[in-house]
Amino acid sequence: MHLNFRRPRADETTVRNIGDLAIDISAREVRVSGAVVELTKIEFDILEVLTAQPNVVLTRAQLIESVWGPYWYGDEHVVDVHLSNLRKKLGDDAKSPRYVVTVRGVGFKLAA
Repeated sequence: MHLNFRRPRADETTVRNIGDLAIDISAREVRVSGAVVELTKIEFDILEVLTAQPNVVLTRAQLIESVWGPYWYGDEHVVDVHLSNLRKKLGDDAKSPRYVVTVRGVGFKLAA
């Protein structure tokens, strides 16, 4: 069995910086103000999807398809639970968010 891993091109950035938040995609590592933040796989995947398109509002259904896959079945509000945990770990406040913004009645976006 031959595994073919895609190597990043020289001009590709694997670290996304949003304020004091740094997401190293290839290392799957998140830092806030330089301190490592331990995230679950789902929390990291949600953050990766949001940081790929800052200021683009994504619905729960779009996040589910991107993170869990197109065949996932269940309550869409599972996204809210994971986002709540993610916000706590990032030190983010839903009432005055620095990172993850809720767009009422639509979905979520990354504040960039």
